[in-house]
Amino acid sequence: MVASVTKTTLAQEAHRIVRNAILRCEFLPSSILSIENLADTLDISQTPIREALSRLISEGLVEQRSNKRLHVARLNEEDVADTYEVRKVVEPYVAILAGESIRSNLGALALVSALDADNSEIERSISADGALDPEQSELSTKIDLQLHNLIGQQIENSLLKDIWQLIGDRSFRIRCYAEAAAKESNRAISNSAPREHAEIIATLLSGNPEQIIAAVKVHLANAERRTLDALREIRGIDSFS
Repeated sequence: MVASVTKTTLAQEAHRIVRNAILRCEFLPSSILSIENLADTLDISQTPIREALSRLISEGLVEQRSNKRLHVARLNEEDVADTYEVRKVVEPYVAILAGESIRSNLGALALVSALDADNSEIERSISADGALDPEQSELSTKIDLQLHNLIGQQIENSLLKDIWQLIGDRSFRIRCYAEAAAKESNRAISNSAPREHAEIIATLLSGNPEQIIAAVKVHLANAERRTLDALREIRGIDSFS
């Protein structure tokens, strides 16, 4: 029994480590994943690595190609479009529910107020030429992730929570790849995002469902455009495999 538990724990830990590396693009799309190398790096046997990679295949983050090698799943224009198509359906609905929860929760209200204050500081710091310094750009990204997480934390439906997590993982991976590989695109992403964050926060606090839906849809449409522009800049072509 102890051996079984230990084996399961190692597989879970290997899954967590490799999954996070993929989401943060430490392992880039289409790169080869060597079971032997991963086992050596994590200092564990190959069995839990195989179990972890099998789970990642089922999650769509790893793929086995015709040569039998395991690769990090590719990212292309269709992947981005598919992700945002689902986000545009799910996130406005979740935002409406989250707004109701946030407005009745003093702790959540305090977090929203803090995010709003940080976001306002970023808006004021945008220079005449529309540029942000690296520190403010990083803070804008952090606000975006915290706002997304705060909204997701209000979900009570367990199935919807799983869907939200899946969408979030895919979106985070796409974003990390675009921002890490196309540095010139960071400025465009950071400069327009604070205005969108401010509008989403304001509508969440207002409680007007139509305004919440509109603000979230504008943000997602702009985010999709910025992401595709960044990926096209990376490759200079319409496919990112």
